[in-house]
Amino acid sequence: MEQFIIVDTRQNIDKIKAELDNNSSNLIAGNIIFNISEDAEENLAYLLCAHPKDISAQFKRFIAEVIAGLIINNIEGLLANSIFEQNYCFPVSEREDIFHEILQQTGERGKSRGYTFLYRMYRRRAVLNKLLDYLTTADMIIIKGFIRFRLKDYLNELAEIVDKAVDSYLLEKDYFEFIRLLRQITETNDSKIDFIHVVFDQENIIKLFDKYGKAISSGLFEKAGSEQGQEGVCYDDLLINLLILLVPKKIMFHSCGNVRTASVQKMIRDIFNGQLKECTGCDLCLKI
Repeated sequence: MEQFIIVDTRQNIDKIKAELDNNSSNLIAGNIIFNISEDAEENLAYLLCAHPKDISAQFKRFIAEVIAGLIINNIEGLLANSIFEQNYCFPVSEREDIFHEILQQTGERGKSRGYTFLYRMYRRRAVLNKLLDYLTTADMIIIKGFIRFRLKDYLNELAEIVDKAVDSYLLEKDYFEFIRLLRQITETNDSKIDFIHVVFDQENIIKLFDKYGKAISSGLFEKAGSEQGQEGVCYDDLLINLLILLVPKKIMFHSCGNVRTASVQKMIRDIFNGQLKECTGCDLCLKI
């Protein structure tokens, strides 16, 4: 029999042993003996794995798969939080929200999908390859030390994820502060129109109509239309400014299938909470 030793916290060692117990009989032909001992003073546990010599390579591959899963699924969040605490100083009231954003970026919080899922699988594969390379000549692994000294590229990528999460949080915070200020303006201004139709055409040109279907001319969009193509002209900003001036009681938004309107529609919805309705198809849409 050959022996392999895994060293980490008792909690992680228990998870590794449970994974090995549940799957080793299916993946490895042969008897495997597990034994756990602890060093309470150092807060460490030792998992001794005894296995037949002829399955050593197969067993180490299995060990690598289990430890890679442990690092990505259980340890990564703690590592990311440690990186965040070392590199940033935020009030306690904001840390939970930022950490939630970090977990979203890593794919640990909720279901990871799309790019986040692929990047998470990429990190797992990179960690697995490092483990396989290390275990070819090792009969013992101290997981904490392995992460610190053998996974520097992985830790650098994790630091980039943390930076991205912090930037995303700050952008969202600035956005909602901006929305809050615009809401205050609309709440202090008197409404100048009961109902307004906001219609986008396929060229991203905005047209406004009252509740009777009569075109509303502000001069802003006509001027912007004559300057189309010039740097700095933004119809979305003009629309937001005009709506804040008019403070309509109800807004009917007609995107007319224009997918580029999603961001401005969200902003209008956030500013005029409960006042925005979305049209799914009408005569105004068909005329555009």
